[in-house]
Amino acid sequence: MFNRIDASKSTKGASKLRRDLINAEIANLRDLLPLPPSTRQRLSQLQLMALVCVFLRKANYFQQGVWGRTYA
Repeated sequence: MFNRIDASKSTKGASKLRRDLINAEIANLRDLLPLPPSTRQRLSQLQLMALVCVFLRKANYFQQGVWGRTYA
């Protein structure tokens, strides 16, 4: 009986730690976007990730144009 309770608490703790780490990395990505702070703070996590993908694709596209190489 105690093992089940301990395992449940451990799993909840691990899940919270994982969520906290994900949220910290999302905050890091948010800070890297070249947008005004007020705009960055209004973005949802989904919008933020979509914008990060756009900026990465754009950077990759222009890097290919300059260097003539493809990075996949």
